[in-house]
Amino acid sequence: MTEGTRSSRQRLQARRSPRSAQGFRLLAVLAVAVAAGLVAWLLTAHDGSPHSGAGPGKTGPVGPVATRKTVPVNVEGLRTLAGVLKQPIYWAGAKPGYRYELTREADGRIFIRYLPPGTKAGSKKPLLTIGTYPVPDAFAATRAVAAKADSVKLYVGGNGIAFYARHQPTSVYLAYQGSDFQVEVYDSSPEVARKLVQSRAVKPVPGRSPLQTQSGGAHGLTLTSLKSYARSVGHPVYWVGSRPGTTYEVTQTSAGQIYLRYLPPGVAVGTGTPYLTVGTYPLRDAFDATRRLAGKAGTVRMDVGSSAVAFYARARPTSIYEAFPGVDYQVELYDPSVLEARELATAGKIFPIG
Repeated sequence: MTEGTRSSRQRLQARRSPRSAQGFRLLAVLAVAVAAGLVAWLLTAHDGSPHSGAGPGKTGPVGPVATRKTVPVNVEGLRTLAGVLKQPIYWAGAKPGYRYELTREADGRIFIRYLPPGTKAGSKKPLLTIGTYPVPDAFAATRAVAAKADSVKLYVGGNGIAFYARHQPTSVYLAYQGSDFQVEVYDSSPEVARKLVQSRAVKPVPGRSPLQTQSGGAHGLTLTSLKSYARSVGHPVYWVGSRPGTTYEVTQTSAGQIYLRYLPPGVAVGTGTPYLTVGTYPLRDAFDATRRLAGKAGTVRMDVGSSAVAFYARARPTSIYEAFPGVDYQVELYDPSVLEARELATAGKIFPIG
């Protein structure tokens, strides 16, 4: 890559990153994706301060490669994350049988990498990758580079601009009027990359409201039926004990996460108002995974006794994560009141339904 081209592409990249999601929304993200992975991914979210020298994704035999957090994620996880973040995440739609890698760089860039059936995460194969880059006035910036001698424009309609560089045709860049985000579509086949862009298959992931995700399969249970449900599951379901007059709203996702939300008298199941919620997440070696996260920058480890480990993120103090030795489940305790959440956790009030 020439210095001139590198400089042009660097000017296209932003210094900003997605805004952090609120604590209650993080609860729903974990419901549909890899719990520990996305906890780490979100806990290290950039705070929005400017970064100098932010450059493009490294293009080459493996496509755009990020250097920060990478986690596996399914379609539901992508949709929920898109509903949480205050920015679009572009992709080329779902592909049957495919899995996905989600990568977020410190400067705010997000990549979705498509893993064909049988391909392991982290594979070095050149695979379809869609990058979303924060760029102020992305349309004007992309149009300026598209006008350069080495660039070839592609028609994507009157409100969009797209191009690829002759010396690197495997990456196509795309932007739309009124957007502060540029998209890079990489494929080892230049024809595939161009076809995806020109067919307008590259679009933002349709966001799903976290509250919709939670309430879609929610059931209101009495204390007796809640205990029967917990026995039928076959593994621990955590709570903070019974409360008089409460409706116990239970949601179980296809990935096995279980949410128990405490609804006061007169509150309907599925309400969008946040209330005390306890999430139980399947997670192998949950104790070690949670202990590692508790030691990361931006987190506060809590004293919950020698038999458990717990922490919260400074950016989201309303959610506390806890795990116990020998149990392959992580717990998230959410309460709109930071004080209430901490008091429950430090008092040892998080335990399996008996």
